[in-house]
This record gives sequence, C-alpha cells and structure tokens, in this order.
Amino acid sequence: MINAQTLNNMRPGSILVNTARGPIADEDALYTALLSNRLCGVGLDVFHDEPPLNTCRPLLEPPRFIAAGHYAWFSSSAAKELQRRAAENMVSMLKGIIPADCLNRIPE
Repeated sequence: MINAQTLNNMRPGSILVNTARGPIADEDALYTALLSNRLCGVGLDVFHDEPPLNTCRPLLEPPRFIAAGHYAWFSSSAAKELQRRAAENMVSMLKGIIPADCLNRIPE
C-alpha cells in the first residue's frame, strides 16, 4: 500500500508511522524517501520480516527513523483485556462452546 508512488503523492515533509503490518510499507521506498527528504520522519513498530533480525538494514541508519519493538498496541488496559478474553475463550472451549474470538468457525 505504501510504495514509492504513494510516498511521492504525500506532502513533502510528511511523517509516516506504521503500527499495523510490516508488509504494508515498502522499506526500500521509505529509506529513499527519508534520504531525499521527501519524508521528514518514519516510525515503524512492525517490519516486513518479523522479528527484524538483520540489524544492518539501511532503513535503520537515518537519524529521522525510529524503530519500536512491536509493542505499540500495549497499554495496561489492553493487556488486561487480552488476558480476560483468553480466559473466557478457554472456559468456552472447556464447556464445548465455540469461543467468541474463534476465527475459523465451522458452519452449523
């Protein structure tokens, strides 16, 4: 979704932040846009490859680039909700009920 063409359509000096999914943004295009000052800054919480094992990536070099550790989702309320839903789903499964968060429901 975010490639060289998309970045060229953005206002010069824009800041791009991706906390969704790594493959949404072309990392090479982001790097080029940073070096050319098309983008003022980039912040990524997700990368094309997870975890980002190759720390020699060119994108990690520019000073206006910020990398986070895939934790932009975190808050104390989000952690509590995650634990609550996991427990509720487990209770449902033990009762033979399809959990509310089941992604691969079998049609009845």
